[in-house]
Amino acid sequence: MLIRKLSQLANREGPFSIDGVKPLEVDGQDEIGRLCRLIHKVVVAARRDHFEANQLRRTLDHRISKATHLATKKLQQMTMRDPLTDLGNRRFLEENLPQLVRSVLESETDLSCVMIDMDNFKQINDSLGHASGDKLLIALSELIAASTRSEDYAVRLGGDEFAILMAACKPLQAYRFAEQLQVLFRQRIRSILPDQYDVDLSMGIASMRQNGVRDGYLLLEKADAKLYAAKHAGKGRIVGFPPSNSPHAAVA
Repeated sequence: MLIRKLSQLANREGPFSIDGVKPLEVDGQDEIGRLCRLIHKVVVAARRDHFEANQLRRTLDHRISKATHLATKKLQQMTMRDPLTDLGNRRFLEENLPQLVRSVLESETDLSCVMIDMDNFKQINDSLGHASGDKLLIALSELIAASTRSEDYAVRLGGDEFAILMAACKPLQAYRFAEQLQVLFRQRIRSILPDQYDVDLSMGIASMRQNGVRDGYLLLEKADAKLYAAKHAGKGRIVGFPPSNSPHAAVA
């Protein structure tokens, strides 16, 4: 009987439970009885350790899974941010533009796009080096981040080109934003560049309603065409629905 019972306990036959470990069915105060009770204590302790180890493993598995999920989410967020300016990048735009457009169409509001390009940026990189160019990009991105609303999408498309998507924003409001950004940028660069360097911002503005589009990428194309017109008109200009009294207005 002793051998059979020990074999059952060793093989963990039956459901696992510390409370389910019953004393060996051997009574008595002789040596065998004492041996049975001692073995019972050893088995209970071993199975308790096994149970606690399983609990610890499940806890660790949960924590590892949670940490992995958070790390993966953070990595995904990092892949959608521009490392230099911390603004959204093209992947961020691709991931969020369709949803933004759907939201605007469903709410029957407007979506304005401000396309931005830095004038004579290549000259700065060629003359003063890429470190100076990076300072300009960072300065502009800081001004954009400080000037936009929390619901706006600010994106660095690449190089010195940026796009701002402003939901529930009329073209005139977007134009006022562009004017303010241009003024702030002109003030900021004076502390970064020597006076002989002429760096400014050219901007193009389009909106879904004013331009009659219902697609986000078409809106970007319209704003980019306005930006090209601003460059062609002499740089340092804003093209797209300007008020009549704007000194740098250029209509395309």
